[in-house]
Amino acid sequence: MANTEHLRTLGAPVKEEDIGVRIDRYLAKNFLFLSRSGWQKRIKKGEIYIDQNVARHHQTLKEGSQISMYYPPENEPDVQTHCDILYQDDDIAVLNKPSGLAMHCHGAYFKNTVHEFLQTKFGPSWSAVHRLDVETSGVLITAGTFEARQHLSLQFQNNQIQKKYAAVVFNPHDQIKWRNHQPQANLVNSKIRIKRWVDPKGLPCSTKFTMLRKSNYGLVLAEPKTGRTNQIRIHLAADGMHLVGDKLYHPNEDIFCDYQDHGFTQKTEEAVVSTRLMLHAWQITFTHPTTKEIMRLHCPLPESFKSIIKKS
Repeated sequence: MANTEHLRTLGAPVKEEDIGVRIDRYLAKNFLFLSRSGWQKRIKKGEIYIDQNVARHHQTLKEGSQISMYYPPENEPDVQTHCDILYQDDDIAVLNKPSGLAMHCHGAYFKNTVHEFLQTKFGPSWSAVHRLDVETSGVLITAGTFEARQHLSLQFQNNQIQKKYAAVVFNPHDQIKWRNHQPQANLVNSKIRIKRWVDPKGLPCSTKFTMLRKSNYGLVLAEPKTGRTNQIRIHLAADGMHLVGDKLYHPNEDIFCDYQDHGFTQKTEEAVVSTRLMLHAWQITFTHPTTKEIMRLHCPLPESFKSIIKKS
């Protein structure tokens, strides 16, 4: 039996359709923060448990079993957990989320999250109204009441909130202004299970772009008109300008696979240049849920952006 203090449950108990599936295949399919080989390494190390017993390498699953992972606090990624407060009143707080900070408990993250920051800083009623990817930094709206969250959520649903992002890209084009309206969907023929891409049969998607500066790298202003997953990253990559620091949408999929298995190696650094994704939520405009005032908040570019731009 394991010391349950450091066991973190992975999802709900095993369902009927997964009876007989090998543990490594199940984990790779359902918990995408590690590749299959990554999960196999965890199993061999004795860090994966089924019903609080160490899982065997070729073990198959039974209905109702609970899978857990041995994950003491020191194993959690060391990231910046503090968020600067750009604006705060009794109903809302607008934060500057650092790159690397996850929104909620998932994958390798348990305590180092925006959710934990809000609970500690403001109290249990506070939560984020929308989300930013783990590696994306910038403006994030949070709310402390149900009414404020509901009002802001409706603004997001009705595309009444304007968002502007700054991105640093490889291979900048000569165009100054352009739009990408290509729909997006899950990418079927890919080594990477979580990858999405442009697809004529996908969901509607639209982003407006402006090239602000062009040299070895390009500094781009992105204004998404829809809110699809990884929308800006996909549209820029489809335009031949993948983001600096982007492992997932690098033209060579082996870069992401190598990163998943071995971390940020010299090979990864040579390919993507930056340890973080060069995408920053720079400005957001919305209506205050209580005062009905038009709010326009922005946060300056991180020092990492300035450093990359100076290199060019």
